[in-house]
Amino acid sequence: MNQVIPNDVSSVSLKLQSVDDGNEYTSSIRSSSNSLYPYFNNSNENLSTLYYSHGQQQQQQQQQQQQQQQQNNQNHLYTQLQQLQQIQQFQQQVQSNNEPLILNIGGFKFCTTKGTLTNQKNNYFDILFSGNYNVNVIKTPNKPDTYFIDRDGTHFRIILNFLRGDCSNIPECEQIRNELYVEADFYCLSGLKELLYPYHFYQSKILSVELSKDLIRLLKSKLQIKKTRLLYRGSDNDFSSKRFHELCDFKGSTITIIRSKDCIFGGYASRNWTLSTQYTQDDKSFLFDLANIPPSIIKKEEGSSSQSIYSNINYGPTFGILGKNLTISNNCNINKENFFESYYDSKGKGKRYFQVDEYEVFKIEC
Repeated sequence: MNQVIPNDVSSVSLKLQSVDDGNEYTSSIRSSSNSLYPYFNNSNENLSTLYYSHGQQQQQQQQQQQQQQQQNNQNHLYTQLQQLQQIQQFQQQVQSNNEPLILNIGGFKFCTTKGTLTNQKNNYFDILFSGNYNVNVIKTPNKPDTYFIDRDGTHFRIILNFLRGDCSNIPECEQIRNELYVEADFYCLSGLKELLYPYHFYQSKILSVELSKDLIRLLKSKLQIKKTRLLYRGSDNDFSSKRFHELCDFKGSTITIIRSKDCIFGGYASRNWTLSTQYTQDDKSFLFDLANIPPSIIKKEEGSSSQSIYSNINYGPTFGILGKNLTISNNCNINKENFFESYYDSKGKGKRYFQVDEYEVFKIEC
């Protein structure tokens, strides 16, 4: 290199071409003095050092790229293994769901599959086969596994057909429907319960099956109910009167069911609950008591006010005069500002200052 470097030059840029890959590399050299001349006293040695530095940098970059590629390959392989495991698990589950099994329901044997029994979420069989419970299985060589359930299997054929998607064989006989309803309740089949009794209070957590039937029989003397639908449950909504009005106002006829200790009672309103604070004349409204045997319509005290319902954002369902007739207050589960005074039941005068354990409001279609 025979180029003359002036004494007053303090920096210079060099462009070199690699003999390995043909790429060009640029480097700037600076000197703390006013001249780079001392740096180029041994120009061949400095150029070799510069070339070696660029080659080493390129080698490090190649190593990093190779390591990154290896990591990417490993991640891709891990993802493929995960997908393969998921496919295998799914295939095993499908195979398990399609394998025949035998249900022995109180001596009645039915051949079906796990997939049929669990196609509705959160029913009895879905929970049974979830893997969280120990299931007693009778295993016989070369035969399907047998599961024994200690229930009456007389009507299980209808239940099994319902799980298969067949809803055409619902019996007309009232006694069979009642017996089947009990079994549908045990197997947690709300859809079948609704088919059997679309007007039944099957969503209630207050009413047992028998009390639900008692209430239906009691209401038949006053109403022709076609269907019921839960609008509000106190424990699900912090017993808030505001939430009661948000969910129940302007919904038409409603039934309110209340539980206080061992007493279960309630009322029917044919008119709308509203947001505005007002009394609404409702001559068709009435109260009932399910704790009595038999359950009965509650009679009003002689000389009491005419039938009405009262709407107020600070109160839940209120029948008659606020604070005198049946009144459900806000947060009725933690206070005793609830009244049931001017009505008679078969036990005597209604209670005053009682605490509510639970109450539900159902929409009624007549």
